[in-house]
Amino acid sequence: MLRIYWYDGARGDNKSSDQSTIASLDDVKLRLGAVNQFGKQKGVDSLIVTDLIELARLNSISDAFLLSGDEDIRVGVQIAQNYGVRLRLLRIESNVQPCSEMLLREADTASIFLTKGKIKKFLHYAHIEKIILDVVQSFVVSLASQEKNKALEHWNADIDGIPRFLDEKLLCDCRDRLERKLEWGERKFMRSCFKDTLTKDTKT
Repeated sequence: MLRIYWYDGARGDNKSSDQSTIASLDDVKLRLGAVNQFGKQKGVDSLIVTDLIELARLNSISDAFLLSGDEDIRVGVQIAQNYGVRLRLLRIESNVQPCSEMLLREADTASIFLTKGKIKKFLHYAHIEKIILDVVQSFVVSLASQEKNKALEHWNADIDGIPRFLDEKLLCDCRDRLERKLEWGERKFMRSCFKDTLTKDTKT
C-alpha cells in the first residue's frame, strides 16, 4: 500500500479536531476541499480526480480502492485506467446514498462490500454531541467580527438564545453534517455550545 487518502471539507484552513487526528496518522494523507456558506463541500471531487490521475501518470500505484459513489469522479477513473491502474470500488451495504450506475460500470471491480460488522472493526461512530461541538467550533471560527459582536450584543441585552440569522445558519450546518434535522435537545445543546465557544473566543 502506498498510503490512504482521506478527503473532506473545511472552512478556510481550519481543521476540525477529527480532521487533525486523521492528518496525524501514519500513512494517511488528509486532503481538504472547502465548505461554503451553506455547509456544502466544494472541490473535494476535484482533489480525488487530480490525485487519481497524477498517481497513475507517475506509476505510483497499480490499484486504487475507492470509497465513493459520486459520478463526478468517473472521468478521473477513466484516465487512471488509461495509465494501467485497476480501479476497485468499495461499497457500503445499505448505504443511504446509492452509487452512481455510471461509476459502477466504469470500475474494474465493484463487488467489494463493507458490512456493518467489518466497519466496526476499524471505525466507530462519533457521539452526536461531539459532532455538534465540532460544527459549532468551525462555525465560530468562520464568523466575521461584526457577526460575533451582534451575538454578544444580543446576550448583553439579556435576550436568550442566538440571533436568528446565526441560528439558522448553524442549524443548517449541523443538519448537513448529521444528514438530518436536530432534535429539540440537540438544538438546545448546539446553542449552549455556541454561546460558550464564542464567549471563550472573544476573551482570547
